[in-house]
Amino acid sequence: MISTYNEASLNPKIEIPERLKEKSVSKEEALVEIIRSRLEALGPVTVDQISETLGVSSSEVDQALLKLEGEGFVFRGNFTPGFDELEWCERRLLARVNKYTLTKLRREIEPVSASDFMRFLFSWQGVSSDEKPEGVEALRGVLDQLEGFEAPAASWERDIFSSRIKNYDHTWMDTLCLSGSAVWGRFRTGNTNGGKKSSPIKTTPITIVKRTNLDIWKNIGKTPENNLEDLSHSVKKSFLILFPQKKHRFLKKLFRDQNASGQKRKLPWLNL
Repeated sequence: MISTYNEASLNPKIEIPERLKEKSVSKEEALVEIIRSRLEALGPVTVDQISETLGVSSSEVDQALLKLEGEGFVFRGNFTPGFDELEWCERRLLARVNKYTLTKLRREIEPVSASDFMRFLFSWQGVSSDEKPEGVEALRGVLDQLEGFEAPAASWERDIFSSRIKNYDHTWMDTLCLSGSAVWGRFRTGNTNGGKKSSPIKTTPITIVKRTNLDIWKNIGKTPENNLEDLSHSVKKSFLILFPQKKHRFLKKLFRDQNASGQKRKLPWLNL
């Protein structure tokens, strides 16, 4: 301190130990150590702020900071959002600030619990509302929210529509279907026994979509079992792992096609 502030007087007076009196310290070296200790307790700070606090010139602070930067003790940059002036920050402290910032940002986007999400859905879809809409247009709005959702056939009118629309009338759904606005179907291919498709029953899961989006949902529901040769190596392996019951059917078709063409190909991706 005395090396930096030659004209300063200590009150109360501090006796310097004899072992330290023999060690000569220049003003520049002393200022480096003072700024080092200050930066360990401060966050991002500018040269002018350090200069004003310590009562030394900005050029002296710059020289000290450059020395500390050479040691890897401090980093320079723009760390404060919306603040364009160059700042300096101690390395470990900057790492802590960065860690806390990332933790805060992750907390802001972390997924909510399943119960909170369900409460949001009930509120957004009007299930928990005391005042529910009524009529064909209200039904159209409900279908817009639930497009692509799959539920047992019997539960659509009995549970889903009646809980979202006041005095639901099944003729409203008939009106939308007969007018061509909506269409229902089973777009996700299910397992079949011996190639036979079962007839729809009350528990059969169906989806209600806009007729204008029908082609989109049909394509989403398709499985590429008959077109595996057009897929990449990794996609083929993934498909046969996810649908092992289709592997035998595909191999049978593949070998039949090879025998017809007289070509033999090695398919290492089938060694699952």
